[in-house]
Amino acid sequence: MKTLLLLISLSFFLFAAPVAQELSYFTEYEKTLQAALKADKPIMLVQVTDFCPWCKRLESRTLSQTEVKAAVSKGVIPLLLNRDRSSYPEKFHTTRVPTIFFVKPKSEEGYWEIIGFVEKEEMLDNLETALEMYTDP
Repeated sequence: MKTLLLLISLSFFLFAAPVAQELSYFTEYEKTLQAALKADKPIMLVQVTDFCPWCKRLESRTLSQTEVKAAVSKGVIPLLLNRDRSSYPEKFHTTRVPTIFFVKPKSEEGYWEIIGFVEKEEMLDNLETALEMYTDP
């Protein structure tokens, strides 16, 4: 039984990086922060866990949509983090997943968030709102 659980855990770990790579998302907070500062764009911090079916659905049904990918690549610096295995500022830790934080890179302040699974249209609306709200002194 322990072997089975270990194999399942390992498989989720191995699949997390390919999802981020497929979506062209960063997987490290500090590198994302540097890229966001350079591009003067907000960070879109997507927080997931291994065993969350809604997280997997967000990745496969929403974030992978062509329109969402285009809007994300145009407006934000995307970051996909596993809540249980990634290193990132404590202020973005949450028990609710999936959660998407929009973060100002200069102040590292979250200014908009999406909690739970959202479909494509709601994601695009939230992304538009977050970009309209973005100002970073």
